[in-house]
Amino acid sequence: MKFRQVLFPSSPKAHALRLIAPTFSKESARFWEEIKTQIRELFGYPVRRFALDIGSHSVKIISYVKRLGRLELTACEQISYGERFDYTEADSRRSAFLKQILEDFFVPEMRREPLRLSLTLPSSLTFIQRTNLPVISSRLLHRAVEFEVKDKIPMPVAELVWGYLPLPETSRVSRGVVLAAVRKQVVKDLFHMAGEMNLTIDRVDVGPAVIYQYLRAKMAPGQTLLVLDLGAHTTDVIAITKTGFWSRTVTFGGFKLVQAASQNLGMAAHEVEKIMQEQGLENARLKTALESKIEDLARELKRTLTLYQQELGAQAFDGLLLLGGLARLRGLDAFFSSALQLPGYEMPPEIISELKSPRVFFQAACLAHTEGPPSLNLIPQEERKIRSRSSLKMNFFLYTALLGLVLFLQILGSVFETRKTKALDQALEQKIMRYEEDKKQVRMLEERIKPWAVFFEDAVMRGHQKDLILRILDELEAAFP
Repeated sequence: MKFRQVLFPSSPKAHALRLIAPTFSKESARFWEEIKTQIRELFGYPVRRFALDIGSHSVKIISYVKRLGRLELTACEQISYGERFDYTEADSRRSAFLKQILEDFFVPEMRREPLRLSLTLPSSLTFIQRTNLPVISSRLLHRAVEFEVKDKIPMPVAELVWGYLPLPETSRVSRGVVLAAVRKQVVKDLFHMAGEMNLTIDRVDVGPAVIYQYLRAKMAPGQTLLVLDLGAHTTDVIAITKTGFWSRTVTFGGFKLVQAASQNLGMAAHEVEKIMQEQGLENARLKTALESKIEDLARELKRTLTLYQQELGAQAFDGLLLLGGLARLRGLDAFFSSALQLPGYEMPPEIISELKSPRVFFQAACLAHTEGPPSLNLIPQEERKIRSRSSLKMNFFLYTALLGLVLFLQILGSVFETRKTKALDQALEQKIMRYEEDKKQVRMLEERIKPWAVFFEDAVMRGHQKDLILRILDELEAAFP
């Protein structure tokens, strides 16, 4: 006999087992976990989540709590991969290495409660671009973006996970759309790793789009901003303007500056990094050693901005914001402000007050603050189907529970109403019985008084009123003491 037939023979009991079996699957475990999370948020219980900024050189992790719709950043930590590892290059070792890092970080947390993550991928692993499409319905917009992905990315769509973010409409004819894509295997490895560690990934996004979403909500209407996210190996150039969003990645990062300074000064890399953070460009020797490389980066940024002006037109910026680990280099913001002729832009106070290194953890903080739609959310189609089924189950469960609660309240109300009616009926019956008893006693009294009434009438007719009344009173006192 086959193993399946042994487990599920043809019988009513076996049919019931087939219905109950999905309850013990991972999909159902996620479903019940989602139910608990929804109930916790409904009653104001603090729900802890984590935002991960996965870079090419390190992972920035922020722990945050949602309490009654308000978000609080509670902790942050940066974990470096080490000098010999680059997350964007070591494709075969990427997931195993990241899993080892996250296991070391999350082991104390995993003992308390299930963990939910949102994360951003390095720009060098993703394709992100702005495009203009006609103003059409959301259903047709999805198909139009899919066509743009096929046209602009030299890879089969079946091997990609892609998403899009509509920009605010500025014309009745066309609208801007941010489209992003990443190799499906990269995301699948992340979800496989999360499954092995009992983690739930709620959102996979791209750094420039997350930064745009957060800053656009904080900026004044019509304000424009240039953001430079200076990473270890790449620099993201992000333009936030009245027409929306524009982004490009420059293959120039902090490692080139560290290597140049290390060679020119004859010092170890960690010693150079210490001087860069403590003294920065105020150190004359360091400034001389880095001057040529910084100027190369400035020229590369100017070429990128020329490309931006050609694509979107000449839109001047109102400010400049430097982010990333290299932004901690003292004097670098003043250098770029002078080179690009842009004033500095102050960070939102909530980021500065909550984080010890706001420029380093800014992207992860933006990911936490922009939780929920709209977002790119680069999740594989298979995972979306599972979540869709889980969402349908959850909605069905909640509606069924709500319907059951309503029916229970109705039954409870009818029970109380029945008890109340029964009590009223009993009280009425008791009153009727007392009335009948009183009526019986009145009849008995009438029967006992009737002879005296005859005597009284006879005495009145004979004129013996006084003697008769006294006799009646004596008899009544004897009969009713």
